[in-house]
Amino acid sequence: MFPCPTPSLAAVVQLDPLACLLPLAGSDNGGFLIDWLKQSTAFSHQCILSTPDNIHFVNMSTVQQIMKEISPAMPTPHAKITFVGVGQVGMACAFSILVQHVASEICLIDIAEDKLMGEMMDLQHGLPFVKHCTIKASTDYAVTAGSKICVISAGARQREGESRLSLVHRNLVKYSPNTILLVISNPVDLLTYVTWKISGLPRERVIGSGTNLDSARLRFLMSERFNIAPSSCHGFIIGEHGDSSGKLIVINI
Repeated sequence: MFPCPTPSLAAVVQLDPLACLLPLAGSDNGGFLIDWLKQSTAFSHQCILSTPDNIHFVNMSTVQQIMKEISPAMPTPHAKITFVGVGQVGMACAFSILVQHVASEICLIDIAEDKLMGEMMDLQHGLPFVKHCTIKASTDYAVTAGSKICVISAGARQREGESRLSLVHRNLVKYSPNTILLVISNPVDLLTYVTWKISGLPRERVIGSGTNLDSARLRFLMSERFNIAPSSCHGFIIGEHGDSSGKLIVINI
């Protein structure tokens, strides 16, 4: 609540920068100011201007004007991410997601139950030092239900008579039909294609890490060679992940 110096106008605002404009609303340009606020996209909050005659509700959300809502907003933020495979790569990814506060729930899946429970407790015992996040682990894929993203780091090895890869993909889609599958297992290009075929998901919802790691290595080596920050080096490894890839280098200093 901000006091207004003119008796003809009282104002309630939710954004501090608007307070400096409110005294103008009681002047001769008051009508112009209200019209300008109604049409303005300079602010992303709602302001309420009240005069003795009526109340003006001004919606100044740029996002609402240029974006189309395709699904209703959730009452509380929620992003559940599942990691299939709790090896070194899978747990490194899970830890990174946890400390960056990307997800509100992390789910771990693996066939080795003892190791799975140990990795889950390691993450849970670090929760006092990060924002709240629910961490679950199970060998049952039902725990993955409702995942927004499923990161697959499990290998393609299988037991006799069992297609583990097929089992993984079908179970993930069964419990999370709207999920996005991110494949980081090697050979990543082949497994990404197989994942797409087995899962039955649209191709835009099955993503492989591809040559992203190769590109990061290239950028670091370039920064070492030219003695500049890695963030100032931009280059890409294109093609298949591995020895057959090619280089596309752009240096930005």
